[in-house]
Amino acid sequence: MKIAITAHGPGIHYQVSQQFGRCEYFAVYNNESNNFIFKSNILNILEKHGVGIKAVQILTNAGVEVLITGHCGPNAFKMLYDNKIKIYAGAFDTVQTAVKDYEYGRLKEIHTFDIEKHWSV
Repeated sequence: MKIAITAHGPGIHYQVSQQFGRCEYFAVYNNESNNFIFKSNILNILEKHGVGIKAVQILTNAGVEVLITGHCGPNAFKMLYDNKIKIYAGAFDTVQTAVKDYEYGRLKEIHTFDIEKHWSV
């Protein structure tokens, strides 16, 4: 299974980004091969609108089934839900820690968005 984690950089020691659509990178972890690849989202974050749609496209093209992030707004939540990607919000440490927290059941799947749209840190 492939798990995407919103990240501030292309490595497992980078912090989890609190934003889905405007994160700098997606760390895509394959739990069967225990392997990471990193997908840049930098071009998308410069856009004024539609970043969530483009971010979901990156994840679906990579075959992601689970997203770990800090927060998820209503538009992104709907797109992720429609594409059958499960969402785990509330992660805040490193990418590596977020994966471990997921594997040990420390993160909770969300069934609705947890912030309003166009939220920024």
